[in-house]
Amino acid sequence: MIKKAKEVSVDPSILKWARKSIGMDIKEVSDKLEVEEDLVKSWELGDKHPTLYQLKKLSDYYKRPLAVFFLPEPPEDPSYPTDFRTLPDKKELPLSKDTRLAIRKAWRIQNLTEELKGKFEEEITNYMGNIKLSNNPEEISKKLREWLNVTVEEQLEWDDAREALDNWISVLEDIGLIVTQNSMPIEEVRAFSVKSNKIPVITVNTKDSVKGRIFSIFHELGHILLDTEGICIPSNSLEWENYVDNESHIEEIEIFCNQLTGSFLVPKDYLLELKTVKRNDSLEWSEHRLGRISNKFKVSKEVILRRLLTFGKTDNAFYQKKREEWIKKAKKKRKKGGSGYRKIPRECIRENSKYFVSTVLDSYKNNEITYSDVSDYLDVKLKHIPKVEELVEGR
Repeated sequence: MIKKAKEVSVDPSILKWARKSIGMDIKEVSDKLEVEEDLVKSWELGDKHPTLYQLKKLSDYYKRPLAVFFLPEPPEDPSYPTDFRTLPDKKELPLSKDTRLAIRKAWRIQNLTEELKGKFEEEITNYMGNIKLSNNPEEISKKLREWLNVTVEEQLEWDDAREALDNWISVLEDIGLIVTQNSMPIEEVRAFSVKSNKIPVITVNTKDSVKGRIFSIFHELGHILLDTEGICIPSNSLEWENYVDNESHIEEIEIFCNQLTGSFLVPKDYLLELKTVKRNDSLEWSEHRLGRISNKFKVSKEVILRRLLTFGKTDNAFYQKKREEWIKKAKKKRKKGGSGYRKIPRECIRENSKYFVSTVLDSYKNNEITYSDVSDYLDVKLKHIPKVEELVEGR
């Protein structure tokens, strides 16, 4: 006679919380476990209990430690950042499992950093002061550049967008921010920021272009300066200007963050003094000219054209036409996909940030945590740690 697997008593509210926190529905869970939907429902109602094997599977699917399921009640997660993605007349966008996990990872990095380094001091607010929507983005961008101590000339000297991305991340981490890069559905989210009185974390989408990530980083920095952490698709905010009567003021925040980013990455005086700009005597711009300018500042052609629109060097009709063309091209490019080859140590640094990885490795060297802790904190196998250390130290 086959023994029936023993059921494990779990508070049903924890099972429901764990499922909802990862964005899965009952059907998805039943399909994963290959059981009837009614069985999963009965677990969450407390009428039945899963077996230990099933509970371990749920732990894996929900990305929660097994021990969590034996708590007397669900633990309290921080509140999600404000959703700035959806236009008033559009359907609300869901948050996928990948995005939820990326946000959860950012929270974990915040907490572990505080645990290893102590409570975060508000360096940004101390230097920049309280930024308000009534401030002039052009003026704030000048103050920000002075603080970051990166001249426009230095920016223009960088070889390409990849070098610019790496340099900007290093500069921001030097002043007390953490910048991570994770894979999320590109149509769903480009970037998000979390703060909540801890060290700020900005996360950008690795499925976005390098130039797109640069823009998103500074867009999210705008949110941090305004103390409005958010989940964003910065390109959507270009459409917010059509909704200036929206009572939530979301459009004001998004427009401000984009204007701040544009004026920071492409300063007015430098743009308008370029020979390429001065020689263009039309409101229309060739791809070649826009490409030359965008490569110079290491931003997208759309960012350049948007700045030119701001200064009356093009009109809205031409801008909208080009924008639609670029959106179509980007969609086609994404459909082709990329290489499936993974470099785990580099992924580890990119997804956790050099700042956090260095913090964890320093704590290990100071005998504050174990080697197993390093593996757990960085979510990487022990065999990869030496290479991660080598990359972080530039060896």
